[in-house]
Amino acid sequence: SISIYRRFFHRCSKFPGPFWASLTKFWALFTVRGGEYHRTVRRLHQKHGDFVRVGPREIDICNVEAIPTIYGLGTKCIKGPWYEGTLMGGHERFLQNEKPDAHMWKRRIWDAGFNSKSIREYEPHVLRIKDDLLDQLEHVRKEKGVVDLGLYFSFFTWDIMGDLGFGESFHMLKSGTQNNAMTIVQGFAQFNALICTIPWCATLFAWLPKAKLAEDLFTFAKERVKERLPLGKSRADIFTHLLAEDRVSKKKYNNLELILETFLTVLIGSDTTSSSLATICYYLIAHPEKYDKLKTEIHTFDGALTHINTAKLPYLNAVIREALRLLPPIGSGMMHRETPPEGIDVDGTHIPGNTTVGVGAFEIQRDPRYYGQPDDFIPERWLGEGPEPFDRNAFMVFSYGPYSCVGKHLAYLELCDVIAAVVKAFDMEFAPGYDPSTYETSIKDSVISTRAYLPVILTPR
Repeated sequence: SISIYRRFFHRCSKFPGPFWASLTKFWALFTVRGGEYHRTVRRLHQKHGDFVRVGPREIDICNVEAIPTIYGLGTKCIKGPWYEGTLMGGHERFLQNEKPDAHMWKRRIWDAGFNSKSIREYEPHVLRIKDDLLDQLEHVRKEKGVVDLGLYFSFFTWDIMGDLGFGESFHMLKSGTQNNAMTIVQGFAQFNALICTIPWCATLFAWLPKAKLAEDLFTFAKERVKERLPLGKSRADIFTHLLAEDRVSKKKYNNLELILETFLTVLIGSDTTSSSLATICYYLIAHPEKYDKLKTEIHTFDGALTHINTAKLPYLNAVIREALRLLPPIGSGMMHRETPPEGIDVDGTHIPGNTTVGVGAFEIQRDPRYYGQPDDFIPERWLGEGPEPFDRNAFMVFSYGPYSCVGKHLAYLELCDVIAAVVKAFDMEFAPGYDPSTYETSIKDSVISTRAYLPVILTPR
C-alpha cells in the first residue's frame, strides 16, 4: 500500500520524524491548526537532530549550512507547494509560486519601492502616523487605564500600510476601532495557513464558509486600488512604484496583479511589524535592567528621533534584533522550498530531489549551537558583549537571498522610530493581573505570527 511505501521505501524514508508525518500531510495540518507548528518542530529537532521528516516528502532542516544552499543567490531550489494554497478571490494567489526568472522583473520594481531614497520619502508618513499613535495611547491611558499595546500597534501599522499601499490611511488610530478588513485578515490568515499545508485541497477548501473571507479581502483590495489609481504617480508611496515599468524587461503590473500585490503589501507589512512592536515592548517590560539601559540611551540622546538618528542607537537596534530573534513574526510556511531533481547536499547529508525543504527561523534562531543561552533575552549579544556562540548567519527573520523580505528597511524604520518614541514618552509596566509568562505561548504560527494580548499601564514621562 501507499503507506508501506512512504514509510519504508520512499526517497525520504531514511529521515527521522513522527510516524504519522511519514504517511500523510494531515499530521502537519493538525499541528498547524493549533498554531504550534514552530514549537512542535523545534522539539522534534531537539529529539532527532538537524533533519526531521515532517511530511511524506518534506524535510525540515535546522542547520546554518542549509540557508545559503536553499535560499541563496544561484540556488536551484524553487518555492514549494505551500505557496499554491495562498488563494484569494477568483482563485488567484496573493503569494506567487514563480520560477526565479519570472520573479526577477517584479523584484526589481519592489526594490525600487524600498530603496534608501524611497524609505526617506516614506518617513514623513510614518512620523505623522506615529504622532497619531502617541496621541491615542495617551487618550486610552486616561480613559481606560489599561492599554492593549498589541491592538494599538496594529492600528498604527495598518494606518501606515493603508497610506503607503493604497494612498490613504485607514484612520484606525483616530477612530480607535479596527476596520472590517483587519477583522477579516485575522480570520483569513489562520484559515489560509491550513490551505497552504495541504494545497492540493485548495479547491475543496474554496467551498467552505470561511473561504468567503478570501473573496471579501479581494473585493476590499479591488475597491482600494480603484480609488488609488486616479492619483497615478503623484504620491510618494509604494503604489507609485508598483505602477512603474521594469527598467530591464519593460514589463508592468496589470490591474489584477496590482490588486494582489497591494493586498500583499498591507497583509505582510502591517501584522508582522505590529506583532514585532508588541514583542519588543513585552521583552523590555519583562527585563527591567534591559529596559533601563534603553531608557538611558534614548533620554540622553541629544537630537530628533528620526530614522537617520534612531538607526544609529546601538542598544535600541540590539533590542530590536534580539526580540526578532526570539519571536520572529513570519510564519514557517513561507520558508518552504522544493529541491531540484538532482537534490541538494547540506553539511554532508543528501536531500533527494523534488523534496520540500525549509529552515524555520524560530528553530534555528534558538539553536544553542548558534546562540548562547538561546531562550534568554540578551540584546548585548548583538554588541559583542553576550554569551558565546554567536552566529549572525543563523538570523533569518527576513528570510535570505533573492526571495528575502523586500520591506525590511521600512520595517526597521517603523520599529526604530516607534520604540524610541514610546520609550521616550511613557514608562511601561504590565497591567495588574496579567501573567507575562503566557505571552510567548499565545503567539501562534500562521501565514504570519498572530498578535498577542499585551495589557500595560502607561505613565507619561
